[in-house]
Amino acid sequence: ARFAPGVSWLWWNVAGCLAAWLVGHFAGRERVEPAPAPHAAKGNETRRLVGILLTEFALILAGLAALTVAVG
Repeated sequence: ARFAPGVSWLWWNVAGCLAAWLVGHFAGRERVEPAPAPHAAKGNETRRLVGILLTEFALILAGLAALTVAVG
């Protein structure tokens, strides 16, 4: 943005979204086959990953709330 001051800030959102999508698309093209796991382990792994995602989401919300209170 510093080197292109004439570009509206809205276009930086579009450029960032496109860049993230392209990186994800090309990074995801190479498939790695996971090692086979027992059925019970898959359920436990899914619960663990869901727990991690929910914890991260809660931390993001808490950070945003703290930022809102600090700013104003």
